[in-house]
Amino acid sequence: MYRLKTPITLHDVQIDGRYHNRWLPSSMSKLTGLKGLYLNHCKHLRQLPPAIGTLVLLEFLDIQGTQISFIPSLIGSLISLRCLRVPYIRNGEQNGDQTSDLDPRAISRLTKLEELVIKVVSYEDWCSNAENVMAMLASLEHLTNLQCSFPSSEILDRFLRRRSGRQFTSFQFFVGCPNSKRPQILEPFEYRICKYIRYDNSKHENTFSVSEILPQTHAVELVHFNDIEEISEVGKENLEQIRGLSLEQCNGIRTLIAGNENVARDESTLPNLEQLLSSESWIPFQIKGFDIEELPTFKNLFSQSGYSILTELQKLEIHSCMELEELIVTQIGEEVLPKLEVLLLANLPRFQFICTNTILRWSSLEQVNVYRCPLLKFLPFCKDKETNLRSIRGEQGWWNELMWRHKAQYQDIFLPSSDLTF
Repeated sequence: MYRLKTPITLHDVQIDGRYHNRWLPSSMSKLTGLKGLYLNHCKHLRQLPPAIGTLVLLEFLDIQGTQISFIPSLIGSLISLRCLRVPYIRNGEQNGDQTSDLDPRAISRLTKLEELVIKVVSYEDWCSNAENVMAMLASLEHLTNLQCSFPSSEILDRFLRRRSGRQFTSFQFFVGCPNSKRPQILEPFEYRICKYIRYDNSKHENTFSVSEILPQTHAVELVHFNDIEEISEVGKENLEQIRGLSLEQCNGIRTLIAGNENVARDESTLPNLEQLLSSESWIPFQIKGFDIEELPTFKNLFSQSGYSILTELQKLEIHSCMELEELIVTQIGEEVLPKLEVLLLANLPRFQFICTNTILRWSSLEQVNVYRCPLLKFLPFCKDKETNLRSIRGEQGWWNELMWRHKAQYQDIFLPSSDLTF
């Protein structure tokens, strides 16, 4: 049982998930100097006491993970509030004894609010009310940190227009979908990325209506974008700041990174890309180590100058991409992957070429592993173009059937293996 004391100097109170009561004690009203109240994950908590409206110095309130219904009207009395984190939970998630004293308009009275997190639990109900809530939020001049769901890109657009160009310091926007607990594209950055969008186009809006906010975004997850064949179709100007990119169920994509051989390296579509998640099973694709799995429609991975963002690539793993035929499509006589050390290819039934251009240099390549690539009959290596290759590992039957004219030069470093360990 929690018993709250009333010291005048108490500034913060945190109550963890072990608190089993449905209500807070009325003695909360005595904590007149309280500045922070953290009730997150008190899953049994259903109401805030009326006395909380007297805490006019309160700056931080976190009621995520509770059963409290969105915005009770008394929150509008917390005029010093700078940070508010709330659930949106309505209808079927409530159990009859919930207060009906809900007033989303109370948010518009929080004129000092800088950070707002709305964790949407009742998504269908939120879709009916989000437009009105966003209209109220647009008036908050100091709001610079926002995490919430937008049922459609149009609602996001209207919200941004109402803000009249005021910028966000940080945001997590979920467009066309509920909030995600732990966006995987943020994990490699240890959640230090502060501007993120997940855009689910399941409703086939056929518009990239987030174009106003996308150029400011550092990490983006695109879901169900079946009408684009190349990432560049999103718009080069929208991708320049992207450090993390995720593609999920974008089944129309044929080429991951494309370009034109006349485009300079510093004009890459994704000049700041560090992380890419690009598979049904969400395998990380990193700027120094790419691991690509189960891209069912890909024909080639990098075309023309699309490889220009990969100059730091050290390790590349590709497996179970059933339609992949060629890795690099280029006629340029240069070293396109100057730091690549390890190349691993597995379970690629249609894969025929690493690269048809045999004049490319592979000066850093040390290890090549090939497993279940029956149509790969040629390797683009020769002693004149690489000096560090130490091993080629693969099935003996595959090696015997190679039609590669330089095979004899590499016989001594071939290591037969019936199983490939990544």
